[in-house]
Amino acid sequence: MRTAKQADHMPDSMPEQPGARRQTWAALAIVLAGCAVLLATSPVDGDFSWQDAPRHAMNGIFILDLLTELPWRDPVGWAMAYYLRYPALTILFYPPLVPAVEAMVYAVLGVSHLSAQVAVWLFVVLLGFAGFALARLLVPVWTATGFALLLVGAPEIAYWSRQVMTDIPAMAMATLGLVLLLRHCRTGGLPWLAAAAAALVAAVWCKFTAIFVLPCALAILLWGRGWRQLWRPGVLGVAVAAIAALLPAIYLATMFTAVNLESAAGRASDADRYSATALSFYLRALPEQIGWPALVLALAGAALVFLRRPAGAGWLVLCLLGWTLFGGVFFTMIGVREPRHDLMILPPLLLCAPLALHHLLPRAWSGPASLLLGAATLAWSVAWYPVATLPGFRDIADTAARTVPPGSVIVFSGYRDANFIFAIRERWHDRNLTVLRADKLLLSIAVERERGVKQTDHDEAAIAAMLRENGVALVVQQDGFFADLRQMARFARVLDSADFQRDQSFAMRPSGSTNDARRFDFYRPTYPVTPPQQRLEADIPIIGRRLSAPAPRN
Repeated sequence: MRTAKQADHMPDSMPEQPGARRQTWAALAIVLAGCAVLLATSPVDGDFSWQDAPRHAMNGIFILDLLTELPWRDPVGWAMAYYLRYPALTILFYPPLVPAVEAMVYAVLGVSHLSAQVAVWLFVVLLGFAGFALARLLVPVWTATGFALLLVGAPEIAYWSRQVMTDIPAMAMATLGLVLLLRHCRTGGLPWLAAAAAALVAAVWCKFTAIFVLPCALAILLWGRGWRQLWRPGVLGVAVAAIAALLPAIYLATMFTAVNLESAAGRASDADRYSATALSFYLRALPEQIGWPALVLALAGAALVFLRRPAGAGWLVLCLLGWTLFGGVFFTMIGVREPRHDLMILPPLLLCAPLALHHLLPRAWSGPASLLLGAATLAWSVAWYPVATLPGFRDIADTAARTVPPGSVIVFSGYRDANFIFAIRERWHDRNLTVLRADKLLLSIAVERERGVKQTDHDEAAIAAMLRENGVALVVQQDGFFADLRQMARFARVLDSADFQRDQSFAMRPSGSTNDARRFDFYRPTYPVTPPQQRLEADIPIIGRRLSAPAPRN
């Protein structure tokens, strides 16, 4: 039971006006329309530009195929064979919740880039609706609608909403968790607390770094319910269940301790952790992430929150201090810095923008002004921050798949292997093709070359024999791929030898990165191709294991 003192600062929705239910439905329809614009402007033709995006999409296919085939006799062996057939998986390096949602969408819509993007879009809608519910604790319906559009339409958020990545899903689940937690603080209902805990744990299962929100959530719970409430049996039960659900995620993170520690420490090319450049990175990124108009209003609103303490905004103070400030420090201390990494800290700060409009403008103006801010920001993001694309891999994969017999082995040698592998699985799964990666055969790289690379000692004769023994029917080679490395130079010389002939080339326009594809050549053996004579094997340095599976059979 709440005390009078607690009731004074408990979060509660703004008073409902006549016709409020109709207004709410209209507001949600507007938010949904804004989200639909993001889906309509998303790349969906296999033209992933961010290198992790097709890997996230492949993770969902892996779960779908696992549930379809149910290899209960030897699930580990099946998983190894699957990876060696489609070596573009990161299913354990990244948490599996988003791939699980992808698998459900694939089951309904079929396997495609569009289906993978729809799975992410469902989280975008959730983010918009959760943002609307969050803002309704402090501002009227139309002001809250503007905030929801701003939340999904801020430039950096809108950009990653249109990529098959896990940043927006984690942000959506964390925001939903905050809304549910505040509902518990107001009512004391255990179902709300259980739902909040589930959403916050789900955020971690979307992206491990979402764990930073948990201390802030605990602070809000203590603020809203007090210490004594924590010892209620039901509350303790929710806490135990949440910890139990987090432990497997923590275990998965420790499986990749070396790589995660390297990310925390930073790469050689990253700024020193305590340099002015590093410490100010995310501060300097704010104008690009949310736009100058929203940033100026958000700072004004934050000042208003701390100086005037609007009624019912006590939880927002905690969020700005814990969620945004602590989160900013958390991500700043991670050596590998990118503007997308800290997107989860933005909702409390962005909420201050419509709050400023609500308190600084006449009541009749604040709603339209907030709607204008949100809609204009979304339109600006769509018009001026289009998602980069890298088209052409479907054409390459289609041509490769059509010109080799079913059950063939194809070697891919290029920077964007996941784009090619996804296209093969998306469109040619029934031909039972296997894709081998040249870098997996000849190199050992943990995540990215900047973290170090080891080379095998195969000479050209040994490389030629390896290709013959693996039954390779086609090699797809990107011009200049790792050409400075000894083993890849030897591999290129084998392709130029009498054992192979080049019969097709594909020109692709680069999309801004020096690693983007420019020209791909097809090389076919001049000798009769025989079925693979040895087991497929590949080093997975990220977990320190070597995978092995029987060679594919026609």
